[in-house]
Amino acid sequence: MRRLLVLEAVFVAILNLVVAIGLHRVFTGREFFLSVFLAVVFAIGVSVVAHLRKLSWTAALLLSVVGYVIFTIYGVLTDTNRLFLPTGATFSELAGGLTGGWADLLTETLPTRAEPRLLIVVTALVWISAAASFELLFRSRQVLGPLIAPLLAYVITLALSATQPRSPTALPLLIGGVSLVVLLLHVNRLASIEPGGLRLSARGSAEAITDHSTVRTIANGLPVVVAAVAVATLVGMTVPSGALRKPWDLRDARRPRVLVTPITNPLVVLRDNLRLDPPVTVLTLDVEAPVAVSGLAAGRLRVATLDLYDGATWTSDATFRKVGNLLPEQNAPTIPRQRVRATVNLQRPQSPWLVLMDRPVRVDVPDVQATTLLFDAESATLQVGAGERNDLTYQVSALITDPGLGNPETYTMATGKAFAAERTLPDGIPEKFSALAQQLTRGATTPYSRLQALELGLRSGYGYSDQVEAGHSIGRLDMFLSNARKGYSEQFAASFALLARELGFPTRLAVGYLLSEPVDAVPLTSGRITVTSHSSHVWPEVYLTGAGWVAFEPTPTRVASDPPPSPVDTAVTNRPGGLVEERNSVPDTLDEPELPIPRHRGLSARWSVVIGVVFALITCAFLVPLAKRMLRGRRRRRASTPADRVLGAWSEVVDRLLELGIPLRRSMTTRQVVQCTEGALPQEAVAHLDAMAPAVTEALFSPEQPAEELAQDAWDHAASFDRTARANCSARRRLTAWFNPRPLIYHAGSQINRSGTRSRSHR
Repeated sequence: MRRLLVLEAVFVAILNLVVAIGLHRVFTGREFFLSVFLAVVFAIGVSVVAHLRKLSWTAALLLSVVGYVIFTIYGVLTDTNRLFLPTGATFSELAGGLTGGWADLLTETLPTRAEPRLLIVVTALVWISAAASFELLFRSRQVLGPLIAPLLAYVITLALSATQPRSPTALPLLIGGVSLVVLLLHVNRLASIEPGGLRLSARGSAEAITDHSTVRTIANGLPVVVAAVAVATLVGMTVPSGALRKPWDLRDARRPRVLVTPITNPLVVLRDNLRLDPPVTVLTLDVEAPVAVSGLAAGRLRVATLDLYDGATWTSDATFRKVGNLLPEQNAPTIPRQRVRATVNLQRPQSPWLVLMDRPVRVDVPDVQATTLLFDAESATLQVGAGERNDLTYQVSALITDPGLGNPETYTMATGKAFAAERTLPDGIPEKFSALAQQLTRGATTPYSRLQALELGLRSGYGYSDQVEAGHSIGRLDMFLSNARKGYSEQFAASFALLARELGFPTRLAVGYLLSEPVDAVPLTSGRITVTSHSSHVWPEVYLTGAGWVAFEPTPTRVASDPPPSPVDTAVTNRPGGLVEERNSVPDTLDEPELPIPRHRGLSARWSVVIGVVFALITCAFLVPLAKRMLRGRRRRRASTPADRVLGAWSEVVDRLLELGIPLRRSMTTRQVVQCTEGALPQEAVAHLDAMAPAVTEALFSPEQPAEELAQDAWDHAASFDRTARANCSARRRLTAWFNPRPLIYHAGSQINRSGTRSRSHR
């Protein structure tokens, strides 16, 4: 049986290593594999050493904990050591990873980088899985014992990466196939050892004859395993990916970690950048587009997105999460989009934002370990961590949206609470703004045509000048629309966004760089583009159901021009109600709240508590069978005399009776226990109890130790009783018995100890 045990241990190790591969959807790159594989190998090694040294489970647990700490210090936190010795920072990182790493993993957007504090979490997960599976392999005779921990670890990895692209079909098939092989080996090994095996013995015989051929049974079971894997493969190939519902993400139930830092408002320096003489080169863009990409979004580079307006300044409520290479997407449009890849070289970064194209889906930074990337999926903006704003080169892949690829007639105005902030109007807006919005869109019948009319009305009815006063407060916009009628992109974009909100549309401002004038209609093609400070720009975006966030360009060609006479403007501005007092100018920084309330980014507190309670109950339910298995193992180890072994067999029988719902009391004698089972269990099972009663009485009250044959006979009757009683129970009753905690409560304080003290129950 030792060879069979070694073979089973090999497959359990393979199962743990395959489960560790499931973490490929959690981390970017492949560097983390070495750490998790070594964690599995070292955890197995510690368990094998504990088994060979015949340590108790408590000593093995302590050895495993010490082994994990040593492995983490020298395998994960190597950079914090000094002269090959751990420092205070090492233990601080270890404690922080074990206590806060789980929360960080649920806060960051996946796939993320394999940083030490996150590696501590996943190596702890695979270490616990490997150690628990081998401990149950060596110490437990539970059929599913070696499989519980690895399969539970795989479920956890699936939950952590629920929203990521699906794993290759080969991975779950491999896990299922190896699990079936482990189950086949484990069952056949248990069938050849005592107790609980398929054994035939005569009454009173000291020898037990095993009528079981493990080689034959395993050979017969392997084709079944292969057939099961083949059927699962066919099912996986035939089920379309779209038939599966979008899984629930654990991160939706947790408030994301918010970056709270004073950030320079990009609108403050916009006019100064436009007036720099000579202009300064900001970045170079090497486009790798396979085909020419057109559309307004193709001619813009985004830096920041501002969606909150209080009447004085535009700000942002973006909540940034740490990300790896892949960037998540929200509110994806249904119209076709074109993929573009470009290399960006920021030569003079003046803010934490990175320059991106329309809808970024992937960012590759050469030195991924030294750069911290923070991304907000709603605004599609990316930041680099503090102190990392030097000359930076990176590759970005983006999806360019062109509303013309769809049917603009089908686009509708977005409604609902999700865009409440983007539709909110500040207090103190004069009535002339609403009147102007209605006047400019008169005759337009669809939402998209109304926005186009508003865009054209501003672009053709007002002049361009970057020599005017900066600002976008209500007072400044009132002066722009009513009196000066000249401005630059800040006034045009802010006016468009405000007037569109008057019509009920959700709007925001995008700040970045202009690659080509909208009237030029030059498509984005392969090649190098140099972007200077004179390319600084801001434009409005409107969310339309079916098209997503659509860019508009109300700013005319950026050549100094006087506004043409406008009868619409004259009719509106002659109306009373203009602002007399202008609000405060734009502040230099955005005052972000420390804990902005995310929109649609989590469950309510009530549901979080309910889900937590449900998970706790499920966890406790699955711990009950494990605790009962440990109780039985402890009972067998402490049964050092024949009398103790007889009482141990009787305790096993009592456990089965308690699990099956037989009402027992501590004061009952063995004969009373037998009488309680009459009528409730099959007569064959009752007969085995009746045969055990004299041996239990002798073990309790005889001054001499009973014969060894009597103890063996008691265990034979106990095993036969277990098989007979369970065979005649329904599946529901067997499942209830599996999770029934009564044996744990009933035997508390009345177990057999190593000194020979007998149980106080059923004397």
